[in-house]
Amino acid sequence: MKKLLYILLFVPFALFGQDLINIDINSNAIEYTDSSVSWCYEHFTVPSTQIDVKLELIKEIYVSYELSNTIKCGGNCGTIWLEIEIIHDDETLYLYLLDECDIEGTSGNIIFNTNFSSPDSVMPTINFITADITNNSIFVVDSIKYLPAAIFGCTDSSSYNFNPDANIDDGACDLGCMNADAINYDENATEDDEQSCIYSQDYVHGLWNEVDDGAIEFNESVESLSSLQQALDTWNTTIDLSAGWNMFGYGCPSSINVADGLSNHTESISITKDNNGNVYMPEFEFNGIGDLIPGFGYQIKVTDAIEGFSLCDWYVNDIPEDNIVSLQDSLEIINSQIGCTDSFACNFDEIYLYEDGSCEYPEQGYNCNGQILYGANMYGGIFFYLDESGERGLVAAPNDIGEFSFGCQGQLIGMTSTLIGFGQNNTENITSICIDGFTASQQALYYENEGYEDWFLPTKDELYLMYNNIGQGSNTNNIGNFDNSLYWSSSEYNEIFSWYINFTDTHIDYSSKNSEYKVRPIRAFGNWTMGCIDSLACNYNPGANMADGSCTYPELGYDCQGNVNPEIGANLYGGIVFYVDETGQHGLVAAIEDIELTYEWGCYGIELNGADGQNIGSGYQNTLDIINQVCETNDGSIHAAQATIDYDSGNYNDWYLPSKVELEEMYNTLGNGGSGLNLGGFLNSIYWSSSIVNSSYAWAVDFDNSVSSPNYKTSSHRVRPIRSF
Repeated sequence: MKKLLYILLFVPFALFGQDLINIDINSNAIEYTDSSVSWCYEHFTVPSTQIDVKLELIKEIYVSYELSNTIKCGGNCGTIWLEIEIIHDDETLYLYLLDECDIEGTSGNIIFNTNFSSPDSVMPTINFITADITNNSIFVVDSIKYLPAAIFGCTDSSSYNFNPDANIDDGACDLGCMNADAINYDENATEDDEQSCIYSQDYVHGLWNEVDDGAIEFNESVESLSSLQQALDTWNTTIDLSAGWNMFGYGCPSSINVADGLSNHTESISITKDNNGNVYMPEFEFNGIGDLIPGFGYQIKVTDAIEGFSLCDWYVNDIPEDNIVSLQDSLEIINSQIGCTDSFACNFDEIYLYEDGSCEYPEQGYNCNGQILYGANMYGGIFFYLDESGERGLVAAPNDIGEFSFGCQGQLIGMTSTLIGFGQNNTENITSICIDGFTASQQALYYENEGYEDWFLPTKDELYLMYNNIGQGSNTNNIGNFDNSLYWSSSEYNEIFSWYINFTDTHIDYSSKNSEYKVRPIRAFGNWTMGCIDSLACNYNPGANMADGSCTYPELGYDCQGNVNPEIGANLYGGIVFYVDETGQHGLVAAIEDIELTYEWGCYGIELNGADGQNIGSGYQNTLDIINQVCETNDGSIHAAQATIDYDSGNYNDWYLPSKVELEEMYNTLGNGGSGLNLGGFLNSIYWSSSIVNSSYAWAVDFDNSVSSPNYKTSSHRVRPIRSF
């Protein structure tokens, strides 16, 4: 038994609301009669057909069928398998539609839902596979129905921007001129299209008169001149026409006969049509349109491309030249005075007198140059420092965390720099050494805000930046919310004191470590490189910008290569260096301790020949002068100079009594007049120099108060030998 299957493909009209295009195929029936095939399906091809429009979208495929009866070939129900193959530029696109088990009875239909888009100008080859069809089946494809390319535009023929080629309305009909002074004012328009407005000659002349007579205020004059310029712009609009069909809108202020209006291009025009189908055909001198009407659109077919196609030359050229020059001059003056008048805006200019809404402002937290502003909230705190690279900086916690002591009273921590970049290292050093309770450094390390836990106590210099940039010393009105109080830094002064800053008046001083002052933690952000940043260290890293405590230093008196490098306080040449000359190779050392007991200066009442040198370098000769005099003391013991000559220490026996200035230098470098550490271990006593005053007096220095004064030679004082290197 033969069965006839008709397959029709189409896209439902409801998809876009436009007519489908039908392509007749009328293929010959393909009869399947091979009884040797046991598997019951067949494949056949519809002849290729060129479709010169885009198959924009196939939403559904509709298949209808007619059967003499339902014959199944192996399944429990009738099934149609359908495959569509579209070939384009040797590329095959497939759409599979399977398992529609809905064939019941001898006729019906099946809708396959899909979503398929194709490229432009395809040549489809439609292939079908059907199942459950027995031998002697006949297949016929009558036609293909498809949706042409979607053309969006205004489909309302009464609208000024009607597009006769559009098949899908995109809402453009809502656009229109909403200026009631324009010829083509559209009361139905809901969206203003200012460029479409066309103005009459009377309207333009009226604007000129208002501006010229000064009958309106300056701001209104600006608006009038702007409208006037807009009107002239619409009249002067030009477009380029390509060979073939084109569209144009007539925007001149008054009507003109179509033959006159297009006279400049008559030889290139084949036909012109209006929206009512009326035509102008210059070849036959036929004008069915009449006049070009302002605000209406027209279609035109030209034989050659036309550049700079314009229709309003006839009117613009009739405007008196002095009026145009006057308008241009007025516009130039007005435009030069219009701009941003807000002094806080990035594009403010004092030459502008009238605001035009063009002011531009920086992003919050930044200035007009894109730089971060002090006081910006970022990285969990308040921004107060950015280094010269612009890639890294510091932020302060938004609030103080309380009042705490510095800690480590009486204990020298060392390596607590005052410089920027050392705060974290200082804080970690302090907390690793101090075992006191709640100290400022410990509380800073424990602080957490907005998920950030890497806070530390600022150095003296970092704290000073906070005061100057976001505190009371800034122009940001204390955006950091600091109290008028004392704030701890992480910079140590000595074992007793550490540095603080008074945020009331920026007074910087050191105070007892036991004092309890305010604490404001800080943290770093950006591309910080950890390492040794002390240029005096042996492992100084010039690429590092934040200290990590890794710096190593040579032994005092030596350089990083182990060479002798005399420095004040270094233990060298049998004693402690207290003076180095400008060459760095020569100097003086003091014995590491006083000679036991006290001694008279000697030679009382004797006028000595020499021993009168006071400056650095004269002590040795003074001592020799005293020895050569063979002086005696009242108590019969040796005198101070002899005690130094007899002194032997560190395998050195060339010691002598220092001159007055040499002794003062010892006090200022190794005694209480130096760092305050009394590196020489001097007693708070008077020490003899080798410099004579007269027969009864010699110079001595009080190491308790630094006073140099003449003392009786018979007085008994301390002696500290020195030697040169």
